[in-house]
Amino acid sequence: MFTMDVPYVPAQQTPIVLAQAAPITAATPQPDFTFNACTEVEHVTTAFSGVNPALGLASYLERQGRSTIDLATIKITLLQRTSHGELTLGASDHARSMSAYSYDPEPEYIGKDRAVFMAEFEGKRYKIVVDIVVVEQVNENGPSVCPPPRTHQSQRQTCVGLIQLRPEHYPLDLRRPHR
Repeated sequence: MFTMDVPYVPAQQTPIVLAQAAPITAATPQPDFTFNACTEVEHVTTAFSGVNPALGLASYLERQGRSTIDLATIKITLLQRTSHGELTLGASDHARSMSAYSYDPEPEYIGKDRAVFMAEFEGKRYKIVVDIVVVEQVNENGPSVCPPPRTHQSQRQTCVGLIQLRPEHYPLDLRRPHR
C-alpha cells in the first residue's frame, strides 16, 4: 500500500493567492499589409545574392505617390530565417542602415528557400514574404525563374498593388488583409 506524506495545514493558515489571467497578446503583431516577393540568387555568393525588403517597400510606396523614402526610416525585423542558407544583415554601416541582407545558400544547393520579414513604417506594419530561388547563374537577359506576380483574392487577403525592383528578377505583389 502506498501512502502520501502531506503536511497538515489548518484551513485558516492557508495563504490566499489572488490570480488574474493576463490578456492574450500575439507574439508577432499582425501586419496591415502583406507582400509576397520572389528573387533569384546564385548558389555562390555574388552580387546577385542580396535580399532587401526595405527597398521593395519603399519602391512600392514611392510609386503610390510618396516622395523619396529614406530606407533608414523603415524598421525591418527578420521573423523567419531561411531553411537552406544563411541570411546575414549587410556588413557595412550603409548596408545595415538600408536593411540589406546577403543570402548565402548551403554548398551546392539549388532550389527554393523562403524568408519572412516585418517592416514598420509610419505606424503601419508590412509582412514581407520573400521566396528565394537558388540557381546556378542568374541570367539578366533571359526569363526569370520566379513565377509572374499573381492577382490573388481569398478570404484573408486581396491584392491591391504590384512592386517590381527589377522586373526580370524581382516580381513582388502586395496584398492587404480583409478587415
